[in-house]
Amino acid sequence: EAKHYAWRSRAHKKLNNDIQTLNDRNKAIELDESDADLWALRGYQYHDLKDYKSAISDFDMAISINPEYPYYYIRRGLSYNWLGSGSLATRTGRENAATNNEKAISDFTKAIELDPSNADAYAHRSNSYDWVISATGDQSFVNYRLMVKDQKKACSLDSNYC
Repeated sequence: EAKHYAWRSRAHKKLNNDIQTLNDRNKAIELDESDADLWALRGYQYHDLKDYKSAISDFDMAISINPEYPYYYIRRGLSYNWLGSGSLATRTGRENAATNNEKAISDFTKAIELDPSNADAYAHRSNSYDWVISATGDQSFVNYRLMVKDQKKACSLDSNYC
């Protein structure tokens, strides 16, 4: 029955009915808390709604249930990226951005460990290195080399990243 709500939530998503999408995803989890995909599905919805902290929490749950699926790490990493994309105008904003993007780098690295041919993980990690550089203002940061290396790897795996 939980999968029924998950599938119905996808239909609501296509109709841009965010409230019903979230309601169905909540109900699906209520019916089967042990299904990592259901937690991730709701995490995607929270991410789309820009509720990045809730998205991260749901991806945490998905990962705790199935720690071997690389896309849960990628999606949590993207939520950390966006959580860290706040104001760089203040010192606190820069520190938060750097911290969250370092968490994203860790998630993308784990996804690469699980699936070394995952171009998405390399591309997103490359972007995260760039955001850490922007947040810290450290132009000599070693992340420049890592950023370029990851971008080249993503391009070698998938020409869409070239």
